[in-house]
Formats: sequence, structure tokens, C-alpha cells
Amino acid sequence: MQLVSIFSLIAVVKAIELSASNCILHHKHIIIESDSVNVISWMNNPHNRPWLHHKLFSLVERLASCFGSITFTHSYRESNHMADHLAKQGVRRTSEFVAWI
Repeated sequence: MQLVSIFSLIAVVKAIELSASNCILHHKHIIIESDSVNVISWMNNPHNRPWLHHKLFSLVERLASCFGSITFTHSYRESNHMADHLAKQGVRRTSEFVAWI
């Protein structure tokens, strides 16, 4: 498994955690986009998930109950330069950065 997929999985879990912490989003439909084909495949098909990260997937399933529904979609890295730039910065940060748009 690639290290990039692990970082992408952690990013998706963090996005869900942050969304779940915002009461305004409870019982709403949210869309999670990632440039990782592996992560989107894992989120959409639980039978293909690597057992090594079952705790992260269990957390996602628990948090998903806060929302009306969640859609996981793939978007190419080149299609969102700002998200790609922020993700690269986030890997190098020593503290969390949260921005609500």
C-alpha cells in the first residue's frame, strides 16, 4: 500500500471528523472528494478495505451516522489546484489548520 493512500485516507477521516463536529451539517448530505482512487474505492466498497486500517474505517462508519448521507467521489489532483496546494502544506505542518469555507 502506498504511503500517499494512507495520507489520503487520514485526510478523508479528518474531513469527516471536522464535518461531524459542525452541528449545522448534521442530517445533511455531504460530499467528500479525494484525488486518491484507492481511498475512494475503499470508502465505496467496504469489502476491499485493508484490514490494517480497520480502526479508521470503523470511525468513519460511526461518524457517518451524524449525516443524512455521504458521497465519496474521485477528483483529479489537477482539477483543484488550491486543494492540492493546501494538502501539500498540511503534510508539512506541525499543528492543525482548519478553515471553513
